[in-house]
Amino acid sequence: MKRFEVVVTGLSAVIVIVAVAVAVAVAVAVAASAAAAPGTLTVNGTDWIDPSGCVNVAPEAMDLEVHNDTSGLVTVYSGSDCLGEPTGSINPGSMNTAYGASVFAP
Repeated sequence: MKRFEVVVTGLSAVIVIVAVAVAVAVAVAVAASAAAAPGTLTVNGTDWIDPSGCVNVAPEAMDLEVHNDTSGLVTVYSGSDCLGEPTGSINPGSMNTAYGASVFAP
């Protein structure tokens, strides 16, 4: 059985290194831009700009008026830190009420 080896030297090596660096930079940029739901989430009159992940919106569960002006579906949870039962979901561009203490924005 013959064995083949590929040797990358000189300019070819630089091109490969630059191509890999560009691919990694693009992947990181795409992941960072997907990390937040662009827009404004307003809960009981308080605005969160470009929310990402779990947002504690009240010290304890209460009636919440949620205006979802982000690009993603947000989910209201009964407890802090998005624990407990989900009590409502609000579509992008919508307003609804739900009982809870935290909201998850993807």
